[in-house]
Amino acid sequence: MSLPKTMAANGLLADVVVSKLVDHLPVYRQVNRHARQGVHLSRSTLCDWLMDTADVLMPLYRLLKDRVLSDWVLFTDDTPVRVQELEKCRLGRLWAYCSRFGTVYDATPDRCRDGRSGSWRGSRGICSVMRMPATTRSLPEPRAR
Repeated sequence: MSLPKTMAANGLLADVVVSKLVDHLPVYRQVNRHARQGVHLSRSTLCDWLMDTADVLMPLYRLLKDRVLSDWVLFTDDTPVRVQELEKCRLGRLWAYCSRFGTVYDATPDRCRDGRSGSWRGSRGICSVMRMPATTRSLPEPRAR
């Protein structure tokens, strides 16, 4: 997964991504960790690598998401997450979609029915969600099998 205009090896890029997203290690701590090992990287460089890696992996994410959402039975639920804005934090939603093909995640700015349903609009089947007024009317009709 080489990134253009960088000399970083794939292993280093994978380490930055896994440290940030799996181990929950903030970028500034990664900078300190690498500095202790004699590798001096700036925060902005690591942030650029994270964004560039996300861009490279986006087609794979879309493929997985399409596959998961194409299943006949889909389970979904949301988790509230704090989203940092310029002056303050607001509450957004992180949605998990699970099927026999895997699990994908999506984010929406709120719990509105239009935000979540946009991810699986046009799909046919059963979608099991937590029943609440905002989602009840947005469920598609199950098709006959």
